Amino acid sequence: MKLYACVQVSAVNTRAQFLVPHGVAGIGLAEASLEQAQLLNPMVEVKVEHGSVASKPDEFFSQFDAVCLTACVLEDLLKICDLCHSKSIKFFAGDAFGYHGYMFADLGQHDFVEYVHASFTLNPVWPFIYFIVKVSRIDFPWAFAVLLNFRTKKGRDPDPLMFTPDTDLLLQLRDELLESHGLEKNTIPENFTSSCFSQLSPVCPVVGGVLGQEIIKALSGHDAPLNNFFFFDGFTCNGIVDCFKSC
Repeated sequence: MKLYACVQVSAVNTRAQFLVPHGVAGIGLAEASLEQAQLLNPMVEVKVEHGSVASKPDEFFSQFDAVCLTACVLEDLLKICDLCHSKSIKFFAGDAFGYHGYMFADLGQHDFVEYVHASFTLNPVWPFIYFIVKVSRIDFPWAFAVLLNFRTKKGRDPDPLMFTPDTDLLLQLRDELLESHGLEKNTIPENFTSSCFSQLSPVCPVVGGVLGQEIIKALSGHDAPLNNFFFFDGFTCNGIVDCFKSC
């Protein structure tokens, strides 16, 4: 397994995940995470990859069975996703912004096995379960599109230390995106900006856990994968699976 990160360690990293030891500074995020990541499974050789992910030749990705990207700009996500799809490499992406996070998977032609308990097949029981779920007012796909546009424009994510100017830019990008697609402004309410700054440790393990679970399922061929987006709302603690197909 190879780790790659083009950013340096910051205080945010130590608050949002457990792979980076406290007090580490001045080195890349991948290097800082290497030791703890290796301890998770000594049977797997973990290495660090250097250089820009966008500058890697196509042959670089051909060595992997699966590629997972986080904290990348939209252009790189689309480029590498298309590349992996053309080479039948399983592709995953994910991010966390404040109280919200998502993961995406493009598995291409994927075969899997589902194990069913014998007693269930012989004596099936179909229980009726009713759930009352609070539905978020935020339209997640459009909100994440705004956040990814922000990352492309500024080269970073919304910063709590620059809350006012970043909020203004987020609302500007929201208005431009919704207007260009003929959507109402209330598709993404103005107050969405108050919940998408920084990374929160309760949100990251949920999104990261689902992402890691899906990678293991895909590589092992066991159980049906999530198809193909997972969105998490930290306010309601609800996860939503939705399928978006290419035109």
